[in-house]
Amino acid sequence: QTYKGWIFILVSALLLFILLYKELKKRDIIESDLIKNISEKRLLLNEIHHRVKNNLNSIISLLYLENSNAESPDSVKIIETLSGRIYSMALVHEYLYDSKDFMHIPLKNYIPGLVSYIKGMYPLKESSISINFSIDEAVLDITKAIPFGILLNEIVSNSFKHAFPGSAEGSIVIDVKHDIDKCIVHIGDDGIGIRDMEKLCPGGSHGIELINLLVKQLSGEISSSGSNGLKYTIIFPAAG
Repeated sequence: QTYKGWIFILVSALLLFILLYKELKKRDIIESDLIKNISEKRLLLNEIHHRVKNNLNSIISLLYLENSNAESPDSVKIIETLSGRIYSMALVHEYLYDSKDFMHIPLKNYIPGLVSYIKGMYPLKESSISINFSIDEAVLDITKAIPFGILLNEIVSNSFKHAFPGSAEGSIVIDVKHDIDKCIVHIGDDGIGIRDMEKLCPGGSHGIELINLLVKQLSGEISSSGSNGLKYTIIFPAAG
């Protein structure tokens, strides 16, 4: 009976080993397929971001061609404004394409890149207006990064266009902090301020409407101060 008992135990152990081996083998195959699928999807996403970026840059190039043929100053301004907004979107896809993380945009890299492009659109003011950054490790997903980029483009472009008339010197400050689950953004200049700006560019309410619309898209809140320059504080949830 003891002999039969040992045989039963050995046979049971062998059967358990075979079943376990088959289960592990099956898991290895499933895991290998999952890794392959994930790799293929990453390549596909990479290609999508690359193509979107290239298409948006092509649109910008076409706008520049139209800009060279534009006959009125108003047309030139409209084309430059559109180019900045489109570039803010293209830059998001560029960072996603270059990054291993297809979900998040590091603002520490994105904001200076976008502001550098905006600054280059105003060569006569590049040397007279300084930009000061204070940006922590805040990141945004693509659903937040695109409206945020257009918002940043709108505010900073307005400062370049209106806050420093003529050859006036000044500075623009951009401060971004990530606090638990929200982003706190301060954007301001030490230019002529909102009251004088309204006299300088009447009918500029469309830009303000767009800013408010973008803040709403971010599910955020905005406040502003028009004394000693124009300053905005924007608070919105960091997550999508």
